[in-house]
Amino acid sequence: MSVSSADRKRGIVGRSVPRVDGREKVTGAAAYADDLRIPGMVYAGCLHSRSPHATVEVDASAALSLEGTLAVLTERDFPKPQSMYDWYYCTSHPRFVGDVVAVVAARNPQALAQALSSVRVTYHGLPVVSTVEAALAADAPQVREKGVGLLPDGTPDPNAPGNVFLDSYRPLRKGDVDKGFSRSRWVHEGVYRTGYVEHAYIEPESVTAIPMGDTMVIRSCSQQGHMPQRFVADCLQIPMARVRAEQCVVGGSFGGKFETVGLMCGRAALVAKTLGLPCRMTYSREDSLLESPKRHPFTTRIRIGASEDGRFLAYEATQVENAGAYNNQAPWMNIRARAHSAGPYDIPNVRTDTYAVFTNNPVPGAFRGYSSPQVIFCNEMAVDELADKMGVSVIDLKRKNLLRQGSKTATGQTLVHQTLLVDMMDDIVRETDYRKKDATWRSQAGRLRRGIGLVTSYRGVALGGEGWDSSGAMLTALPDGSFTLRAALMEIGQGLRTVYTQICSEASGIASQDIVIVDVDTSAIPDSGLTVASRSTAQGGQSIRMAGEAMRGMLLDTARELLEVGEGEKVELANSVCYVANDPSRSVTLAQVCEARSYSGKPMATYQWYRPRELRNDDSTGQGEAFTTYAYGCCVAEVTVDTLTGKVRTNRVSSYHDVGKAINPELVRGQVCGGILMGIGFGLTEEVRMDRGRMLDVNLDSYLVPTAADAPHIDVRLYECDDPEGTYGAKCIAEAATEMVGTAVALAVKHAIGCQVRQLPLTPQRILGLLDKQERGQHE
Repeated sequence: MSVSSADRKRGIVGRSVPRVDGREKVTGAAAYADDLRIPGMVYAGCLHSRSPHATVEVDASAALSLEGTLAVLTERDFPKPQSMYDWYYCTSHPRFVGDVVAVVAARNPQALAQALSSVRVTYHGLPVVSTVEAALAADAPQVREKGVGLLPDGTPDPNAPGNVFLDSYRPLRKGDVDKGFSRSRWVHEGVYRTGYVEHAYIEPESVTAIPMGDTMVIRSCSQQGHMPQRFVADCLQIPMARVRAEQCVVGGSFGGKFETVGLMCGRAALVAKTLGLPCRMTYSREDSLLESPKRHPFTTRIRIGASEDGRFLAYEATQVENAGAYNNQAPWMNIRARAHSAGPYDIPNVRTDTYAVFTNNPVPGAFRGYSSPQVIFCNEMAVDELADKMGVSVIDLKRKNLLRQGSKTATGQTLVHQTLLVDMMDDIVRETDYRKKDATWRSQAGRLRRGIGLVTSYRGVALGGEGWDSSGAMLTALPDGSFTLRAALMEIGQGLRTVYTQICSEASGIASQDIVIVDVDTSAIPDSGLTVASRSTAQGGQSIRMAGEAMRGMLLDTARELLEVGEGEKVELANSVCYVANDPSRSVTLAQVCEARSYSGKPMATYQWYRPRELRNDDSTGQGEAFTTYAYGCCVAEVTVDTLTGKVRTNRVSSYHDVGKAINPELVRGQVCGGILMGIGFGLTEEVRMDRGRMLDVNLDSYLVPTAADAPHIDVRLYECDDPEGTYGAKCIAEAATEMVGTAVALAVKHAIGCQVRQLPLTPQRILGLLDKQERGQHE
């Protein structure tokens, strides 16, 4: 078999090939966690607390008297009630309404519903702390014993009781802020707030625990392939080697299917162990909203100073998050929030303090952006208000201060790689006709008013200083010339299976159709860390590339033997064919090569581990190399505001992204389009409303998620650059796709109605309140 010149030259990285899992998803053949059926399987559910803070007594007698009820487990039945990630598997002291006070098992879903409703719980109420302000009050009840107080300078005091989550504290100190403000001609100060946001993934959480001898097998929709293994071993107090976790198709996650799914795995495993039967636990949407983590609400006070000619000289901020009752994410999230706290600007003097406080509210966790949507909103609104105070164009103010190649970030890191931010902003300003529209629309009157807003951002790629970006991959050759690829980072809807197939094919020369990605199984592939931080392609793909390159070398060694090449003759591999470079008619297929290797006792598999270069940081000042590289973005939103109803229509969003290298451009564009809808929700509609620790929105009938009817006209532009850090130069997109949009919409609304905007989301009620305040101010 000969190989064509087109096959020899054509690579697969950078091409928009179809998704490898597309057909099974659109035909309904994909098997999600709740699709699994096992003979003898029982059904379990959780009874969540109705009080945000109480001690409880559980009476299960009525439930146990029902014919279909098999078990009711409470705190005393759990070998270890509190998980290693702070949350409880089951507790008699609920600290928020999502805490589980009992786990019930029954023969079928109908019997389970009846049993759950028959469990009687007596609540003994305790004081409730629900807001950041209440948590920081001098006389506030202490929500958690590990909470600490504040010193007079606003930093945590480890020796005083309080509600500050000490482990979450991340200070940033660069230059001399006091000196910077003393030299500033212009100073602006403001307080900005964001709220709780729900992930609202299509598929609610679902797990199945299957006892198999002395091993517990877990199948779940976790976004972390190996985490169910940890949770189950922790809950049952057994070795991790006695737990096997297998991946199911995941119906969306965005960061939310970690803690809750892990806790459910532990609970279902205890039921399965207790009864000796397989156990299914699937949450209703109400259960999911009650217990699942939310986006961290931020309360941020910002002070920013600029010189007469508009150079930023000083920046000071206190970023405080509502941590809820438990929190294992804020310590890591705040590393990112600290690094990005001063925005994409070159500022010589920066002082920020970032920390979380415990309350009796729902527990926030990882959510697409991991602090950046909140940080960007607070930072960009402050910069826009500074421009208003100075009487200058915010575009000109930004352009004067944006980071460039050679600039030092707030963490003191010099940007050594190509930095496209200024060029991207110039392009988007020109192509959206931003200046003309802004000047025209700001002088509007009448009921319908249009507005335009622009956001600039930069994002540290992958984990950076949050943790090691290591990953592993195994590529196995089979005698017929097909290959299996295993990786521990997971497909959760983002298209990772397709991208990994492309990377592997590019590195190895194996045709993509000959590569089969195998779902994560903890018994077959070591842990590679979390599928988070938009790291899976840029950093996780490195081990895939390495495995492909190693396999290529192995296959070429055997091909040289089969082709009997002479000294100096070079053998190439493309599209699953090995051929002599100067005579492509002399060739062998990979089926022939693999068959020969299988009979010659040579290795048929390679496992490769990637470990990135070390980043050095001083946690006491936040100074150092926060990330290996950065991705840059600009977003413009155009809106129409109905000043009678307060409703906003997002007409157009232009989203420009530096992606390093687009491994699959259409997948990248798809991420951007989805991110835009999520960003619009963050800006306009999505908020889990709270009332003294109680959730007012426990279903999607009152929690409003944008739909296709809310989609604006979308303009996406991808920028590529030479960046040496990521796989084939790739950076990130999943989180960058959504982090700017809500703020761009908010700025557009601000410019349309001429009101100060300092809180999200901009619901109709909130917009009408701003307009009413504006009108009253004009008449006073």
